[in-house]
Amino acid sequence: MFGQVRSNKGLVRRIESLPTVSDKPNEPVIIASAGVLSEDEIKKADEERRKAQEASGGDDIWEVSLRLHGRDGDYSS
Repeated sequence: MFGQVRSNKGLVRRIESLPTVSDKPNEPVIIASAGVLSEDEIKKADEERRKAQEASGGDDIWEVSLRLHGRDGDYSS
């Protein structure tokens, strides 16, 4: 994968938790949609992320969200 995940990192965690053989998922993983953001969209998303990071006390906002929803370390569903 090239680039950067800008949203829905929980989905990435679910993909990472899939059973594997020799570091390959046992089932196909298909990325059905992807895109390119404009510089303005990137700046806006970065500002939103920065604000969320500050509000969380500096924690990784994606991991905090999973802990708040009782999914700490469990990305299987």
